[in-house]
Amino acid sequence: MGETPEPPTPESPVDDAAEAAVEPASHAEPAVAGKRAVRSKGSWRHRPHPRSRVVFLAVAGALSIVIAAGSFASVQAVHAIDRNFTVLHDYHAGTGPDRCTLRTCLPIHPDPKCFTVVCNYLVLGDDSRYGLSQQQQNEFGRSTQNEASRSDTIMLVHLNIPKHHTTIVSIPRDLYVYIPGHGYDKINAAFSYGPGVLVQTIERLSGMPINHYVAVDFAGFENLVGVIGGVPVCIDKPMIDHLAGLYLKRPGCYNLVGQQALGFVRARHIEGDLIPDFSRIARQQIFFRALLQKLISAGSIIHLNALMHAIKHNVTIDQHLNLYALQDLLNEMDLQGQSGVDFRAIPATPFAQNGIDYVRAIEPETTEIWSRIKNDQPLYQLGKELPLTGMTPANIRVQIYSVGTDTTRATQISEYLSKAGFNVLPIETAPSNLIRSQVRWAPDAHEQRKTVSHYIKGVKFVKGVTFGPGGAIVIVVGPHFPAQVAAQS
Repeated sequence: MGETPEPPTPESPVDDAAEAAVEPASHAEPAVAGKRAVRSKGSWRHRPHPRSRVVFLAVAGALSIVIAAGSFASVQAVHAIDRNFTVLHDYHAGTGPDRCTLRTCLPIHPDPKCFTVVCNYLVLGDDSRYGLSQQQQNEFGRSTQNEASRSDTIMLVHLNIPKHHTTIVSIPRDLYVYIPGHGYDKINAAFSYGPGVLVQTIERLSGMPINHYVAVDFAGFENLVGVIGGVPVCIDKPMIDHLAGLYLKRPGCYNLVGQQALGFVRARHIEGDLIPDFSRIARQQIFFRALLQKLISAGSIIHLNALMHAIKHNVTIDQHLNLYALQDLLNEMDLQGQSGVDFRAIPATPFAQNGIDYVRAIEPETTEIWSRIKNDQPLYQLGKELPLTGMTPANIRVQIYSVGTDTTRATQISEYLSKAGFNVLPIETAPSNLIRSQVRWAPDAHEQRKTVSHYIKGVKFVKGVTFGPGGAIVIVVGPHFPAQVAAQS
């Protein structure tokens, strides 16, 4: 597993009434997963203006979720789209003017078992603006010939087919790592040396082989969000970032499209964010969880062909990854749904060196999270929250119990929390001894309770063991459960 030298020393709740409970508890956490991607032709030659560099994780993440969550459509139906993807071939060192290099090829480890057992994807978004209109390129800054593309967003997606489980690990873009052949730098700098170098860097960091590679760019993000009619997201506070073009002026629910969707996943200047890059990862995970809910909903199935058409010119893949190869995988992943996708982030802490801001992996937690993913062991709380950021809703499981036969209000609360990015399990009938509206949380779930309390108001929070599977927060929706104002906006 890759090691990172010790850098210089870094520079620098509401308590609810608790009641005893007697129900049995279950705190087991599911196992994990990982993945990644990159973009193509000539993108390493151009780098956008710093103010306009876009976080394209949302695009790459969206594609990874499409793969991870599966589809109900035939791969053959979209096979014609396959030929439009940019393909990077296997890396084989050679000689001559046309030799394959790490700038143009990938040192990945294709494995036929990827589609039947386990598989690691590297998914990323680069800052290429290929496919944008002239007006959009002017808005986001023009590239210069001597600037190199960078990957502001990187994810490792680990698919465990037999267990129907996927873990998506976000890697902070400013993570201080060793880049093979180039020394120590921020991990997003590795992409400027070519996608092959980034693959080598991630393999060294994680200690796991990269089996497949996917990258999506800015235009692909806008097209994907547009073709599915936007992504509904609920927030617990105003979010305004003038540089990112994000203007969500009040708490509530929004249908994010175009610039607002892009701004949501790339914002770094929102009031209240203590470590902007960590808060951005949290918002990205919320967005992807909400996007996943939209993609797996019955009404979105019809969008698959249109979705693939929308991103076909904005995706780069390895030579072994094609839609035919994904057919068996997609059939398997149909079984996953929301509960089968787990979001994590590499634990890190900020520090400065020579006037440059970095983040450093926290040990032994980082080594432990990679080891557990590799060995198919439970992650428990590892990577669920980043320092001074709190736990994102995307990492909180919620079980809603409906009291009585009328599930109208329970359904409303379920939809609201799903749009807020929570991992909401199917609604169930409340046990006979739970007849009052309440939120139940286990003693070791303080951070989860704190996050839920930002979204659910006017309900008593009860500390104690719960009926929730996998340590889920339990919300009992009785006849008089208060309407949530934010959910109605």
